[in-house]
Parts: sequence; C-alpha cells; structure tokens
Amino acid sequence: MGKISHDAMRLAEHVAGRQLDPARASDLYSETEGNPLFVVEMVRAGSVEQPMTEQGVVETPLPLLTCLVSTLPPTVQTVLAARLAQLSPSARELANLAAVMGRAFSLDVLAHASDEGEGALVRDLDELWQRRIVREQGGDAYDFSHDKLREQAYTSLSTVHRRLLHRRVAEALEAVYADTPDVGSLQVAVHYERAGLLWKAIAWYQRAGEVASRIAANAEAIDAYQQAAALLEASGGAPAPQDWQWDIAAQVYTHLGDLLGMTGRAQEARQVYQQGRMHIPAQAFLWQAHVQRKIAKTWNHPCTLETLLRGYTEAERILEQAPDRASLQWHQEWLDIQLDQLLPLQLHRISVQQMNEMLEKIQPIVEQYGTAAQQAQFFLSAAARNMARDRSLVSEETVA
Repeated sequence: MGKISHDAMRLAEHVAGRQLDPARASDLYSETEGNPLFVVEMVRAGSVEQPMTEQGVVETPLPLLTCLVSTLPPTVQTVLAARLAQLSPSARELANLAAVMGRAFSLDVLAHASDEGEGALVRDLDELWQRRIVREQGGDAYDFSHDKLREQAYTSLSTVHRRLLHRRVAEALEAVYADTPDVGSLQVAVHYERAGLLWKAIAWYQRAGEVASRIAANAEAIDAYQQAAALLEASGGAPAPQDWQWDIAAQVYTHLGDLLGMTGRAQEARQVYQQGRMHIPAQAFLWQAHVQRKIAKTWNHPCTLETLLRGYTEAERILEQAPDRASLQWHQEWLDIQLDQLLPLQLHRISVQQMNEMLEKIQPIVEQYGTAAQQAQFFLSAAARNMARDRSLVSEETVA
C-alpha cells in the first residue's frame, strides 16, 4: 500500500464529505497513485455506504473495495479507454500482451511472446512509450505508467483472447528461463492456469512447490501445492494429456501433506493424504502403502496405541500385496513403516522386550537395504531402547 500525499488526502476527504480512515486512504492512494481524477471517481464510486460514528469517522476500516479490482468507475473507464483507443492497432495489441504479463514486464519476455518482428516490436513499444502508456524502468524493463491503464487493457480482452495471450506469455517464460526453469516456475504456472491449460499449470505449480521446499520457504511451497491440488480437483473428468501419469497427482498430494504435517497441521495433512490415495490405482500397492503410512503418521501425536498400530498395520497389509517383494523400493518402504512406529511407540512406553522384538526384526533388513537416513533412525531408536533398559546409564554398547 502506498502512503497517500497530503493533497490527495484532502481531495479524497473533500469529495467523501468526511474524514477517511488512514488505512483506507492508503489503499485508495495505492489504487489511484494520486491521480486527481481517479481519486475523485474512486471515492464517488465506493464511499457511499460506509458505517460512520457520530463524529463522521469510518467506524470500521474497510478492505480495499472489490469494485476497484473488477469494475472501474465509468468516468475512469472512459478516460482510459480513450487513451488506449489512440494507439495504432499493432501497438494496442502489444499493450494487451504487456497487460497480460503484469504491470512490470521485460523486453526479452515480450519479444518471445509477441508474433511481431524485431523492427515492428520496437516501433510499437516506442509508440506506447511516447503516448505515456508505459515507461522505462532501466535496462530492458518496463511498466505501465498507471496500473489502471493495465487493468483497463486487460479487462477489455475477451476470454478467448486473454487465454491466448496468457499461453503465449507462459511459453515465452519457458523459453527465456530454459536454462534456469526453476526461476520462473510460479509465473509460468499462473499463466498456464489463466490460459485454461490446467495440466500444464499443475505440473508447473508442482515445480514451484519443489523449488520453495528446497529453500525451506514452507508457506510458499504449501501455497503452490495447494493450487496444484485445487486444479486437480477442478479438472474433474477433463481428459489428461497422453503423457500425464497418475503418480504426478500422488506426488502433489503427498508433498503437500508432508509440508502441512511439518508445520503442525496434522489434521489437514491427513485429509490431503486421503485425497491423494483417491488418485492412486488400487493395484499400485507400493504407492498405496506409502500414502497409508503417511496417514498413519499423522495420528502419532496424540493418539491411542490402538489407533497408531491400526494405521501402520493397514499400510503393511497393503504392501504385502505387492507382487515384487524383492525390490529395493519394497524393502525401503517396509523399513519406513517399521521405523516410523518406533518413536511414538516409545512415547507410549511399550516394554523394553517389545522394543527388542521390533528392533531385532528390523536390523537385518536395515543393514542390507536401508538408506543412510533409515540406518540413523534405527540406531537412534536402539540407543533410546538401551537408555530405557539401563535406566539412563550410557553403556559401551549404546555409545557404539
């Protein structure tokens, strides 16, 4: 939100006939950028029915008016439409394309998205600059001189035209970031979504979630995976491309569930995992067991011992149905089912004898097939077993 100038504030309050709440005034300035005509028309369009105190002050600060985003006041629309109408047809189409890209845009992406040649592109961009539709931001960066100009250009497009331009921008971003595809993954996803290409959008939202996860930006990763999951639900019976695989959907839901669980939202994680299982074929026993194990893990804290064991027993039952029980993947999933139970079982204070039996069952498998992480998890549980057995004394065996 911008900080409203003194003159703009006085003008807005004069038109409104009352003192404006500072937060609302700041929102108004962000929308109008201090343009006097826009200030007047926005206030006239949106300030009539605000609740006030007896002193004439807004009683409860209102959020930015939704009408400002979806429908501009007629006077403002007329002024902006007249400015855009002065453009040549090719310059107007370039403005449309830039509006789809967002307020700020780069010449490189614009050139890839446009079907104009270099000379025509430079000529039309120069026309937009001369008519103060856009302004230079240094290097090859540009933005619209006012966001309402961009909004007017964007909202004037038909749905089919808008979708075409979003697809072009998505493809242009792919080309520009070909060597570093992770950089613009979220932007590509958004444009493919707005182009109506849901399956492409899902794949790019998944990539954006992976990128955010790698740098521990959990909130951003959750947002990206949630958007991918929402599109999966929205796709309904829409036919998927021939190269689309169900395990991509399974990965979206399991990664989202993992992040929700990691951030303490166990119930939401459980629901997401359950949604994910619906996308997995019944005969994909390894994946079914994998997700069932994660569902069981969401019950770890707090839960009864019976509930805990029931979830993991079901995961193991599903895994036992897999035809290839000699593969590395099968053994590692089996180990995860066993190992994930150990810590919560210890918290439930099962006997040392029971822990011995579990660890003896796991040890030969973890030594032969276990990953480094699985081996570490096993030895931590063994050390905890020893501490319980030895009444917190640290034996040579525990140190080893």
